[in-house]
Amino acid sequence: MSNALWAMLFGLIGTVLFHLGKGMQKRGIGFIRVVGNRAARRSLKGSFTPQEIRTGSIYITGIIINNSLILWILLANIYAPPSNFSSVFGIGIIALVIYARFLLEETITGINYFGMTLIVFGTVMLGVESIRRVELSIADANLTALWIIIAAYLIFSIISVGVMLKVSRPYLIGISFGLFTGGTASLDPVLKGVAQNYGGISGIVPSTMEGWGIFFLSFIFASASFIGTQWGFMKNSPASIQVPVASSVYVCFPIMIQGIALPGFKITPFTIAGLLSVVGGIFFLTGRSIFSNEKRGREAIQ
Repeated sequence: MSNALWAMLFGLIGTVLFHLGKGMQKRGIGFIRVVGNRAARRSLKGSFTPQEIRTGSIYITGIIINNSLILWILLANIYAPPSNFSSVFGIGIIALVIYARFLLEETITGINYFGMTLIVFGTVMLGVESIRRVELSIADANLTALWIIIAAYLIFSIISVGVMLKVSRPYLIGISFGLFTGGTASLDPVLKGVAQNYGGISGIVPSTMEGWGIFFLSFIFASASFIGTQWGFMKNSPASIQVPVASSVYVCFPIMIQGIALPGFKITPFTIAGLLSVVGGIFFLTGRSIFSNEKRGREAIQ
């Protein structure tokens, strides 16, 4: 099996577990409410009911498998550039919607099924092109170009958030926070890939001090994405806008970065068609399903 396929396989496992973990957290969110209520009454010492224990177990399991994403990022980055990992991200959203349908008893509409089809079709297109590419390593990336791209993105997205917060229109706030959180989340696998391959030596962990510095920076971006997500929701950002925008940026941004900073990585019309299919599928899939209202969206993401 080619390196690209290995990276995409790890990406597929990672995104499915990541999104199923979100669903399990939503399903078990009642346990947190129980603990919160008991803490408010200062009665945490009392025993929990079997139902509360079951709900708590689901919630904790969801957190564990949700955060296993870092392992699959590290494994995928050994084999191929980060875009191979992020290109299959949309498949995990399908897993979450199916989980919501059968275990959370939420509705899946015809338009959602259409979105699933678009995501699968676009992912296959990106996968086929990845296999056809000459094998590349993120170690060959132009780091100067990479830092310029990251700096430009941060300046643009932060200014966008600031402006939209002043405009105070929920739709625009959702777009700006989606751009910020999706971009910072996608920089996590990109920077981990650079760190793991820094100096031309590939490994599960960095082998140089510079690599460890970049590795640490990747966690800062991941944390910024999490904090930004919660902040957006606190500012009344509609989850039905913020989540699809963030997911779309997560898929697209690493490919755009590699197209500019990684010599030999070309963005072709085939790449663009695959990206458009995935992005369109994400919007059709999330528009009227588990993110159909703000309350549900908040629970699914937290």
